[in-house]
Amino acid sequence: RQTDRHKNISKGKKRGYFCKKHLKNTIDEAAEILDSLDSIKKQIRLQFKQLTTQEILIFSTIYQLEEEQESVDYKSLANKLNLTESSIRDYVGRLIKKGIPVEKKKIKNKNIQLSISPNLKKIVTLQTILQLRDL
Repeated sequence: RQTDRHKNISKGKKRGYFCKKHLKNTIDEAAEILDSLDSIKKQIRLQFKQLTTQEILIFSTIYQLEEEQESVDYKSLANKLNLTESSIRDYVGRLIKKGIPVEKKKIKNKNIQLSISPNLKKIVTLQTILQLRDL
């Protein structure tokens, strides 16, 4: 009986060792993930910091209109911001060239729907983008 108890105690010690080792690995992995998130935040901040005031206005208006479940196209954006459709097209083109994830989708080969990448929205809100930009 004494050896049986001794075996159980040894198994418990091994299990405890593995739990501690697993916990350390989990903590290390979490630290790596947090570091990579900081890196992503920095990249986003730098991308948005390079935008002009007018470009950030176009981006944030598209983002907000989408959040309000409104359809966003060049015409609605032009009306909302009192700019020409041509200006809106130009600003959207500049945003895309600068790597800002604005998506254009043709509807019925005529109307172009504008949207912000859902992946960007998953990782950062408009409020956060504007705050990061001001840092």
